[in-house]
Amino acid sequence: QWLPTSLSSLVGKLIASTCWEKSWVIKMAPFQALALLLLVFAASASQQLEPTKAESFASTVTAVRTSEIDVGGSKVHVLEGGEEGAPKSVLLLHGASFSSETWRTLGTLDVLASAGYRAVAVDLPGYGSSERSSGQSPVEFMEKLVTAEFGGEPVFVVSPSMSGTFSLPYISKHASSVSGFVACAPVGISQFASSLHETPVDVPTLLVWGENDRVVPIANADMLEQVVSVSKKVVIPGADHPSYLANPNMFHKELLNFIASH
Repeated sequence: QWLPTSLSSLVGKLIASTCWEKSWVIKMAPFQALALLLLVFAASASQQLEPTKAESFASTVTAVRTSEIDVGGSKVHVLEGGEEGAPKSVLLLHGASFSSETWRTLGTLDVLASAGYRAVAVDLPGYGSSERSSGQSPVEFMEKLVTAEFGGEPVFVVSPSMSGTFSLPYISKHASSVSGFVACAPVGISQFASSLHETPVDVPTLLVWGENDRVVPIANADMLEQVVSVSKKVVIPGADHPSYLANPNMFHKELLNFIASH
């Protein structure tokens, strides 16, 4: 038997499924049978040699590192992709219904690392696997977090929904420490905008909104435009509040373009 057992089984199944009469198989010309076997062998080899997209993605996602750091006396859960010393670093925050794991599942950590950036996703105090903050204000937490993880170097901040209560006060106080702000419909825009109406914040900003966002309506994006240095506003068609989930490819493309240009 010159064929591998698995291939012989596959050929048998193929013949059984395509031939209505056993007599037809018996009468098949030798060269026809050989051609059929070669075709099946090529298909089988191709399937075995080419990993699926899911397998390829899984093999790269395993490079994401998990750790816990101390931020003002509280343990903070961290997921990290890319290498320290990368030319640009990205801090990924999250909304109330999500955690740092969202950015691993979505592939964002892997996308940023593959582009040569360092990406750090954290569970905010009291969310995911992080402890509640011990008496720190959101601004104080952000200050200590950025110092602990990035040594005070400028960083891109990606801030969806609830995390606006951390990111917006931080960029208003530490604009020079923010390379760019990716505002994914963050909460607190009205209060933030009113406090900065006289002195806009000079931070390159990418606004990302869902077309059908009812939690933080798109009118808030227009309000935010008035008080920050907006580079671009992106509206994801058909998306709700967590717009990046509706079209990850579009979100990642815009995110990479924004980071590359600042």
